Amino acid sequence: MPESTTNPLLMDWNAVGDFPPFAEIRPEHFAPAITQLARTRLERIDTIASNADPATFENTVIPYEATGGHIERIDALFEILRLTVGTDELRAVEADVCAALASHHATVRSHRPFFARLDAIYKTRSVARLAEDERRLLERIHTDFVRNGVHLSTPDASRFSAIKARLAELYVAFNQNLLTSTDVFSLVLATEDELIGLPEFVLRAARASHRSAGINEHVFTLTYSSVVPFLTYSSRRDLRERIWRAWTGRCTEPAFDNRPVIREAISLRMELAQLLGFETFAHYALVDRMAGSPQAARALLETLWAPAKALCNSELETLRSLAAELGESTDIEPWDWRYLTEQLRARSFNIDAELVSKHFELESTIRAAFDCAGRLFGLSFRERHDVVLHHEDARLWEVEQRGRLIGYFIGDYYARERKTSGAWESEFRMRCDGVDATLPLVINSASFLGSRHTRTELTVDNVRTVFHEFGHALHSLLSGVRFRGLSGTRVHRDFVEFPSHLIENWALDSTLLAAHAKHSETGDPLPDSLIASLHASIRFNEGYELVRYIASALLDIELHSTASLADLDVDEFQSDFFERLGVVHAADVNHRLPHFRHLFGGSDYAAGYYGYLWAQTLEADAFEAFMERGDTFDEALAENLHDHLFSVGNSVDPAVAFRRFRGRSPDPMALARKRGVEAALASVDGVD
Repeated sequence: MPESTTNPLLMDWNAVGDFPPFAEIRPEHFAPAITQLARTRLERIDTIASNADPATFENTVIPYEATGGHIERIDALFEILRLTVGTDELRAVEADVCAALASHHATVRSHRPFFARLDAIYKTRSVARLAEDERRLLERIHTDFVRNGVHLSTPDASRFSAIKARLAELYVAFNQNLLTSTDVFSLVLATEDELIGLPEFVLRAARASHRSAGINEHVFTLTYSSVVPFLTYSSRRDLRERIWRAWTGRCTEPAFDNRPVIREAISLRMELAQLLGFETFAHYALVDRMAGSPQAARALLETLWAPAKALCNSELETLRSLAAELGESTDIEPWDWRYLTEQLRARSFNIDAELVSKHFELESTIRAAFDCAGRLFGLSFRERHDVVLHHEDARLWEVEQRGRLIGYFIGDYYARERKTSGAWESEFRMRCDGVDATLPLVINSASFLGSRHTRTELTVDNVRTVFHEFGHALHSLLSGVRFRGLSGTRVHRDFVEFPSHLIENWALDSTLLAAHAKHSETGDPLPDSLIASLHASIRFNEGYELVRYIASALLDIELHSTASLADLDVDEFQSDFFERLGVVHAADVNHRLPHFRHLFGGSDYAAGYYGYLWAQTLEADAFEAFMERGDTFDEALAENLHDHLFSVGNSVDPAVAFRRFRGRSPDPMALARKRGVEAALASVDGVD
């Protein structure tokens, strides 16, 4: 029987109405499918390279762009299944699949006969009659080949390929260690004394997400949506310390130790960068970002570090006073901060967390996000129940824009065993309107506690997470470009977080709250007084949030900017750097290296974790445009946002795209204004 009839992955799902054949896919299908499709793709590239006619955009770039769609969709499918399903069978084939993909990409990007034709077009691009998106695609493909060593000598090219292959193996090891280390811990509580302080919506989620637990047991895990509520509300300091130490100590256990993985990955990244002539890996990574250099990225972070730290220390003194008043220890530890802050938030702004959660149920939050997209971009969502997806928790919606089908959206919102913790967006299929035209199939994944069979109540932070990931989804869904390689989120890594952070601004929009924030039991709207309190508390605890993020981002740049790390001691490097930086002990940091998935679960954010703050600088300025109009759903401005930022993908340089939207370059002070550190920044600047 022909392999195409037995391997469902060889049947593409690129047509309108097609979906990956989830019910038929088995983990063992992936490697053989990649092998066959890789062979076919290389044959097609060979044909392009052997064309006797002079190289043109039409006979070289366009046909090359058409070669990669199918294998790219399989790559995306495997990655999403790895993150959301994570079965033993998937983990067993992960190394082989990743190795096959890494080998294929290395072979393509070292195809010198094809690159010779591409380079000829590239060198004449200034006089060629290319449209803006055509020139952009040409430049991006050319850059991709150069950054992957096509110019290297044969020995260096061989070493480069070996490094990429080994890095792919290390990313697999890192991710598997992280998943296992996260899953192995659970805090099972049953007595009233153990549960003191925890509101009912947190307890209900802890019961619902672990149906196998005893009827009176509440299970807390190291997933973000479990550990953070516990640290926020539990009155038991000893239990907070226990779960905090487990959370921050992940991947240091002997069986799941990621420190050797990190040590080798850092060394190989540095060698890779130096093979290409860069001083360090940070220089290699950032030359192809909006920042352009590690110096520029570091400058942004350091500009905000001192005022953020001053604000954080002021917050710490307030917490010490509160702790003394409550009879708690005034020696504030990292496992105390969230708890004391929540006590202070409730007192300062009269915010009842239980009441808030009753108004922020997941279902109504999804409707609010859809409503936001409708008001801004004319989108509507219709749920479908006739398609088998990757998991029973997942849901599917058709997405229309003013009556025209533009794509599909999947929501997979619940935590479960083997599912990677956190929240993210990805695409089973990218959108493009020209070569290999396809409609996007986009997924948002989160790890909220609960299940589809129970009411899932959210915190305000959870609501922001829904809107954040939905912003990424909108970036993918609204992409109106001709070429898949320029579609949606395929932009500079320090720009990709711009749409997601921008859409967060509507999470507490008064219009949406009035329409959707209804009490889950009574249907009553969110009281105006509580809305006012939520808005008043937006800047609350900003020093804490900023220093935790900035410290981790600066550590990332420092690690990837240090030229000699032959004898890297991961713990010592980390602790020494945080000590020199002056990290506020009680606040701690966002990530420790052994479980810093942004840096070592892949290469996308390596030396690029700063990008969240870079993107927030852009979005703070962009949202100020709406505030200046006095209407968060201003029709003309929303149309401008769609046309110049959300729909253009990477067909336009992001700096140019932003100027077209705003009429100028971004104001770097917009972020300081939004985060409430403008005054602190001015006072720091005034000190010699």
